[in-house]
Amino acid sequence: MKNKLVTGFLLVAVIGLGICLLCMKKDPAAASSGEVVFIDSFRVFEEFAMKKEYDKMLEKEIVADRSQLDSMGASLQRMIAAGKGSEAEINARKTAYFRYKESYDVAFNELSSKYTGQVYERLNGYIKEFGKQQHYRVMLGSNGQGNVMYVDKKADITDELIRYINKKYLDN
Repeated sequence: MKNKLVTGFLLVAVIGLGICLLCMKKDPAAASSGEVVFIDSFRVFEEFAMKKEYDKMLEKEIVADRSQLDSMGASLQRMIAAGKGSEAEINARKTAYFRYKESYDVAFNELSSKYTGQVYERLNGYIKEFGKQQHYRVMLGSNGQGNVMYVDKKADITDELIRYINKKYLDN
């Protein structure tokens, strides 16, 4: 009788342990190898330390031009509001302002595109490396445009990836 009780207890313990191991394998924090996972591409890009650094660099590089543009616009507005200057003078200032604004916009967009390209190049390398290290078969990315219509939160590894890419970038 005592042996049957001990055997029964051991059997229940082994089954319980097996169930626990299966549950641990399905734990979202410990995504298993070979699985399909999901990342929020927009968040990953926005929270990447390199992107934040490049935003600051872009701002520093254009701050003088932006200040000049703002000054020209304010001066033009004051001139119009005060009724000073001839129509020809006002039109000449408007033309100068819009030409400067156009060249500012072109320069800003070129520099922004250059930085964005460099960020994506580095980011894509890190994501590929991360996927290989974790042995994921597929990493899906959503950008909020409907590419991925539903994802079980257990498959969302966005936070883990953001920690990885920022550590990788900052360690270099």
